[in-house]
Amino acid sequence: MNLTISQKSDPTKSFVISKTENKTINLPQVYFGDVIHLTLEMVDGNGGNADFLGRSDVGLSVAIGDPVTRSTFATSEFQYVSGNYHADFDLNTQVLSDEIGTQESIRKFLEVRLSTFEGDTHTLLQMPIKIQNQLIS
Repeated sequence: MNLTISQKSDPTKSFVISKTENKTINLPQVYFGDVIHLTLEMVDGNGGNADFLGRSDVGLSVAIGDPVTRSTFATSEFQYVSGNYHADFDLNTQVLSDEIGTQESIRKFLEVRLSTFEGDTHTLLQMPIKIQNQLIS
């Protein structure tokens, strides 16, 4: 799954079409049990790359959770490779299994967070996402 996130936009509207088109789009639905390869392109919202792109003092992570209860159901760290950030995002966690149970689907939030070595954190994206229950056994 390819994600383009605009650093200029509010985190609740930062998933955009492309580097040069800042129109907000909805996140696609995902499936419990899958391992999704995420490619993250961080853009500045003005047609260029985000100012922190490739810096060694910055880390990016992704999580699915609930900001109200502060519960986290799945998480992964991005690695910077060839101009983009990449992560294998495992949606087959026990916590997510317990949460989805026998429901057909659940709605949670996908969050991408930037952390610096100084301890600062910034939420770059926090948007609703539908998790479909597809496992048969």
